[in-house]
Amino acid sequence: MAGRLDQVAEVKVKKKREIQMELEQAKLKLAWLYPEYLNLYGDQGNIICLQKRAEWRHITLQVDKISLQDEFKAAAYDLVFMGGGQDQEQAALHQDLLENKATELRKYIRSGGVMLTICGGYQLLGKYYKSADGKLTPGIDVLPLVTLAQSRRLIGNLAFVADLPLPEADRLMYGFENHSGLTYFLDERGEMLRGEKETETIARLAFGRVIKGNGNNGADGYEGCHYLNCFGTYAHGSFLPKNPAFADYLLTTALQKKYKLAADFTLPPLQENILTALRAQLQQLQA
Repeated sequence: MAGRLDQVAEVKVKKKREIQMELEQAKLKLAWLYPEYLNLYGDQGNIICLQKRAEWRHITLQVDKISLQDEFKAAAYDLVFMGGGQDQEQAALHQDLLENKATELRKYIRSGGVMLTICGGYQLLGKYYKSADGKLTPGIDVLPLVTLAQSRRLIGNLAFVADLPLPEADRLMYGFENHSGLTYFLDERGEMLRGEKETETIARLAFGRVIKGNGNNGADGYEGCHYLNCFGTYAHGSFLPKNPAFADYLLTTALQKKYKLAADFTLPPLQENILTALRAQLQQLQA
């Protein structure tokens, strides 16, 4: 029996070494869209989080800053990030987004590319943003949603439960929201989903169910959008450092897609006593 257990342990150690050797050869490329315009409330921390969590596992993560007039090619990237910005910043990049990047971004997202987008960036992936005076600002129309401006801002801590293949404790997401736009999903006819009868459809399209805060609109109880491997959320603050398991989920999905890894592939765990304590404290604050 002892000899068999030793063999099992040896196989596990060997497999762990093989995985580590493979990871040391892995290289991912991330496109950070409009970093000088869309970087509110610590959104840059999401980039730093992905860089460090890749580095600690000896994975190379190259970050390219893509801004006005820069070319974005869907096939060139494994991850994409777009943060949040104020109305004037979004207006400054809007034309460039529609004319120079929308087609490739739609291709990237619809082919299962891994993307995280925050607040204003999230809104720009929808069909349109309607200002308080009724002006329509078109988005790239890849996510089935619209955003309507209002005078009252939705501000405060945000917590929601994501429908993802993660341990139950890691499915609880934390962030900070500060937005005046109310985001609603669209049905197949292009009609806004706002009633209780549409809750099942809303739940299917959302990133998660709100347990504290407002989320998309403060009314239907859901936050963000999850389409294929694209995630939109109103959670600033920075989002990924507060939710490290989700950061790893993004890295894992990108590696699986690029290197055709098995569906059960997982990244080696990290020793994260400080983050574990932070998550526990956040859970207490939300209680």
